[in-house]
Amino acid sequence: MQNRKSPIAAIAVGALSLCLSPIANGGVLVLKNGDRITGEISAIWDHEITIEPTYSDEFKVDSEVVAYIESSRKFDIELADGREFSATLKGANEEGEQIFVVDGNQIAAPFMQLYELDEKEQDLINDDLEIYHNDSITYYVDGRDNTIFKSTTGLRYEITDLLYANFSIDYDYETDPAATATNEDLAMLFGVGVEF
Repeated sequence: MQNRKSPIAAIAVGALSLCLSPIANGGVLVLKNGDRITGEISAIWDHEITIEPTYSDEFKVDSEVVAYIESSRKFDIELADGREFSATLKGANEEGEQIFVVDGNQIAAPFMQLYELDEKEQDLINDDLEIYHNDSITYYVDGRDNTIFKSTTGLRYEITDLLYANFSIDYDYETDPAATATNEDLAMLFGVGVEF
């Protein structure tokens, strides 16, 4: 029982997650002149915002030309007055102040008070990552004297609400396999799926 998958599947999963990561982690810099730059925002330091659009390499934008930021990602933020918190960036209020959403509550501050912004450290295991393991042993009491052990260990990662990727290692062992088969079978499986 050989169930080997091509390395093309692994490459496809990797490429798909790379393509989708800017969508999932995107943000928008809204400039004072009305222009918008969409991409992955990673930091504000020394009055410069680091952003990586899907169409370009990472570059920096001077904070003085930015009106506000919109991003659903959570960042570690420090304001010039010393306040520190983790928040998403909701845009601007009517006064033009940056809106920070902290645990469901909104905080507003002038954009230039945004002293430092860093990517929030992500836990390796969160609601989007599932680790699973299953073992089974089957012993036949009638007929053939054969015991079958099956073990599956894997990861399933929810890329979006509808799309997920998974990887598993399946190990099978038979005490009395068919004449042309080996006792052990090891398979690595990669997959992408859609939930409805």
